Amino acid sequence: MMLILLISAFIVTILPPAFLSVYALYKFTDNSRRVPLLICIGLISSFFVLAPHSDTFTGLDVAMYRIMTQSFINGRGLQDNDAAFAKVPEKVKPLLLYRSAVGTSARLTRDSVFELKNFPNSTTSPFFLPTLPLSAAGASNLGIDPELLVPIFAVLWIVCIFSVAWATGKGWGLVSTIALLYGTAWPSWFLRGFFPEAIGGVLIASVIVIAFNLKNCWHAYALYGLMLGLSLAFHPTLVLLMIPVALLLIARSGKIQETIALVIGGGVGTLPLFLINKYICQPYGDFTNLNSLIAMCSGSPEILAVTVALLVAALSGIAIIVMAHIKIVRNFFSNSSVCKIIILSSVAVCAVSLTLPFIMKGRLLSGFISMWSGIGFFAVTLLIALFFTAFSKNRSLSGSLLVAAFSVCLLLFSFIKGTEVHVGIWSQRRFAPIIFCLISILSVPLATGVRSVAIFNKQKGVLLVIILLAPAAAHFATSPAAYYLSNEKGAVQFADTVKAYIDETGNNALTVFDYYPHSVPYQANSSKAIFGI
Repeated sequence: MMLILLISAFIVTILPPAFLSVYALYKFTDNSRRVPLLICIGLISSFFVLAPHSDTFTGLDVAMYRIMTQSFINGRGLQDNDAAFAKVPEKVKPLLLYRSAVGTSARLTRDSVFELKNFPNSTTSPFFLPTLPLSAAGASNLGIDPELLVPIFAVLWIVCIFSVAWATGKGWGLVSTIALLYGTAWPSWFLRGFFPEAIGGVLIASVIVIAFNLKNCWHAYALYGLMLGLSLAFHPTLVLLMIPVALLLIARSGKIQETIALVIGGGVGTLPLFLINKYICQPYGDFTNLNSLIAMCSGSPEILAVTVALLVAALSGIAIIVMAHIKIVRNFFSNSSVCKIIILSSVAVCAVSLTLPFIMKGRLLSGFISMWSGIGFFAVTLLIALFFTAFSKNRSLSGSLLVAAFSVCLLLFSFIKGTEVHVGIWSQRRFAPIIFCLISILSVPLATGVRSVAIFNKQKGVLLVIILLAPAAAHFATSPAAYYLSNEKGAVQFADTVKAYIDETGNNALTVFDYYPHSVPYQANSSKAIFGI
């Protein structure tokens, strides 16, 4: 039964983006250009994406997802008993526990991978959302390296953005999109790691670049809804990005049939998150229990901020859905003068979002500074892309609205990040989905704009491309680890050496680490009695 679940998890998550990428390739490219484009994608992907890196000790959450994956591959179920822990004397058990505070409550675990549901009993459930580990373990059972799951999703997204960029900007568009993709270290780092936010962000980003650059039908809207809903099963905070995209898709269409298709697709896509939360584990609390939901929403400042944002989005969403299907309202907003006002208002929203952290300070400013440390010179590329989005002849109303919406979302993620400990680039994973989505939003306006400049004056086009590529070159020179090195060099080999030594002692041996974090890479192996104090 577990094997069927694992393989099903992989197939369900990989098929929608795979279908969309193939569709994009054939829709936006002709036969003569398709093979060279695929070769370009293959070369770039093989060097920058298809080279997974490792987080064994310092990347705590990321390491735990990897260990959970290996546990599933080794045959562990979703709600098994911890046989090794059950044999420990009752007086000793509290010494082996790790307590993770969530709001006002504490969750108990001995391995940081599986939660002890009824301490001192040994019943367990996944400590994190198991969507990524289930899909990765399913890939492993089909002969695919589980470490390649996130990179595979990344390649599918790259196919989408490169196909659309090629169709709108030809070679100029392709180069400008490469500048967007590698202007900051985030895509290369997070798309080579084991980050659930990366897959969720790629699902939303793929929808953005295709849905807003294609004439759609209800079939396409059902697929978009499915992918947007699935993104939440990888990390619930992605709802902050999913809602603006869904609402703008509804507003853009205005057809009841397509709205219904999007809602149904979204409902089906959200089903895995609902089933996991209801029957498997509740890392963030039980969404289906009203009392638990109220307690969870007020449990911490960051969750409260997300709750308020979702309530505002829900009220705004109802109004948008209603107005999107009223003809007189649609005619009003399709007026060119009104569109200009909306675009300028979007620019104002972005400006306010950039200055607000310095006014509010505190956690918001702390998170914003953390984010900015990962952007650096990429700001130049972003500003040029934003200019083409808002002010060029081919400016995009949808793109301007999405950028404005994501600039507000960025404030929320900055606040969330401001409450956490900053420990290097891996901890900036909160911002990765926003960058992916911005790349998808800005790639077409930038590709079109650069090509327009190059057609008017080739020398200016070349100069613009050089300016766009400069941040990518700077990151490649100063942060090579993000592109082709492995994090914690030697840590995996060290962990494997220790594991081999433990294995030599046999299944009946007792292994105790006197420093809890050192035990984490080994404890989830339920066939061994391994503990950390």
